[in-house]
Amino acid sequence: MGNQHPRLDEIAWLAGLLDGDGHFGIEIGTPHKKMRMKAPYKITTRIYLGMTDLEVITKAMMIFKNMGFNVYFKEHHKKPPRKVLYEISINRMSHTKRAIGKLIKYLSGKKKRTAQAIWDFINSREKRTGLISGKASYVWYNDFELEKLKEIVHLTAPSIEVLQKRLKKIQAIENYVKSKDQRLEGQLQEADGIV
Repeated sequence: MGNQHPRLDEIAWLAGLLDGDGHFGIEIGTPHKKMRMKAPYKITTRIYLGMTDLEVITKAMMIFKNMGFNVYFKEHHKKPPRKVLYEISINRMSHTKRAIGKLIKYLSGKKKRTAQAIWDFINSREKRTGLISGKASYVWYNDFELEKLKEIVHLTAPSIEVLQKRLKKIQAIENYVKSKDQRLEGQLQEADGIV
């Protein structure tokens, strides 16, 4: 983690770079085998920047690190004459939320709406699952969080096909949550002698 605090002009520069060339979004992936019984999909929030200019990407990475965030770095080597693509990302929910909190006032348009929806989603998860303390448990998504996921997907999907695919995954999560809620309600009624 960084040991110095970035200046406001550096944060504004980073926000401008992300506003133009970056991505705020979510990934809906399959959880680890042990967790599949608890949830059909794993949601990861993400701030991403990819470009061919190593100097700019290094500066962006250092600003993030100086803000105290874990930054993932990748290089993609393509066949010549294509340039090397450098990528950085922040993937932890708590770090994504804190970064958005520092950057959002400098964002605009769709990126700002997406960042706000992600912040709202993470904020709700923190309050319900204890992400703040780093002891996140598998708590089912509530209606608010599912609506935020749909909003994020609508704002970030690059095509209709991708949008439909992501919405199907969110629908699967929603169905899973409803089935769990119904089973839990049945168990509670049985325990109370209602059934």
